[in-house]
Amino acid sequence: MGGKRAWNIEVPKNAVEVKNPIRALVEKIGAPNPEKKVITLAQGDPTVFGYLPAPEAAVEAVVAATTSGRQNGYGHSCGSAECRSAVAEAHSPPGHRVTADDVFLTAGCSQGLEHAIGLLGTKGKNLLLPSPGFPLYETICEYYGIEPRFYQLRAEKDWSVDFDALRSLVDDHTVGILICNPSNPTGSNFSKQELESYISFAEENCLPIIADEVYEGMVFPGEKFYSMAELSERVPIISVGAISKRFLVPGWRLGWVILHDRNDILQAADFSHGMKGQHMIRLGPCSLIQAAVPEMLKKVDDSWLAGVMSKLEASAEVCIRRTEGIPGLFIAARPKGAMYVMIGVDFAHFPGVSDASEFAQKLFKGQSVMVLPGELFRAEGMFRLCFAGPPEVMEEAFDRIAEHCEEIGEQRSPSDRICTPQHQTMPNKRMKRVNSFVA
Repeated sequence: MGGKRAWNIEVPKNAVEVKNPIRALVEKIGAPNPEKKVITLAQGDPTVFGYLPAPEAAVEAVVAATTSGRQNGYGHSCGSAECRSAVAEAHSPPGHRVTADDVFLTAGCSQGLEHAIGLLGTKGKNLLLPSPGFPLYETICEYYGIEPRFYQLRAEKDWSVDFDALRSLVDDHTVGILICNPSNPTGSNFSKQELESYISFAEENCLPIIADEVYEGMVFPGEKFYSMAELSERVPIISVGAISKRFLVPGWRLGWVILHDRNDILQAADFSHGMKGQHMIRLGPCSLIQAAVPEMLKKVDDSWLAGVMSKLEASAEVCIRRTEGIPGLFIAARPKGAMYVMIGVDFAHFPGVSDASEFAQKLFKGQSVMVLPGELFRAEGMFRLCFAGPPEVMEEAFDRIAEHCEEIGEQRSPSDRICTPQHQTMPNKRMKRVNSFVA
């Protein structure tokens, strides 16, 4: 007989090393000014201010599903046939019908991204990611041992990409490219021509596209949203979306992955079978919400969303107008949709501030206004602001931001303002990232 057996618990290294940069920021940022009510423009949650309620038809559909008594049991691991069929019908582009078999339901868009990235890449491979971009992409890549390679979006060119620079990132280990449109964190909405250029690049390099379209249709009046699937005839599109933003219900946690595979490229790689395997482990999202989705997609029309976007545009206009009146701040590029704008900081006006993180910390400490520094999105010298609040809240927030800038800045005449600093990126800084309560 040997000696007494010791406890042998070893947590996987990839799980231990996952970091939450946004939570770290919140812990580091300190306490707000106790004399001022906190205004958070950091959280990508459209429900925070109560200004953008969920559509009544969506609420009624959930109530009906709950009271029916028919949704209390286990469902199919990939999601109910009814919900998947409704999602497929709503996302079938002209000339290409997707079916329930092409749709996989997830607990929000974040889990859909995990499924798509984790299945497309393996350890030692690399995936092309946008910069600035949502931090979760990099977190998922690092968790699975996939190398994130960042292609730079240029603020001075309306967040467009340099395709020659993009091509230089591709090698034999590149497995795909991820495109977020409309964008978090930039608020951009790519034109049809630019999306077609991305598709041509992907076809040239035989790269599937992961399309993060959680903000689908969420563009300002006068803008048009194009899905990647409707424009691509030869490149497979792995489309990831959710009801979270479009229906203003992020807490309901229902998303999807749709395989648009016109030429059976993903099918040849057994991608669908792999997706089914992932879902057998996780067993799908809440059955009550699944049951409500068909009614939501049927009854909540584009006119309702247009009303939401008109409200968001009004709040965005407050941000733009007020930023233009504050020396030392500038709009990196005018937003066209989603809920975000990137605001640049000219540090020549603020000699006591070294970077956007310090700017955000001092803003919260002095004025109780919370924003997210661009370093979290790989965009130095900027901060992201969510304009999901009503115009009067945005006005108050900018009153405080203006006061903050006056307190920490040096006075200059308008003619001395530097209005066009270059967008700065972070090619050499590795930042551990994770999904968090802030989208």
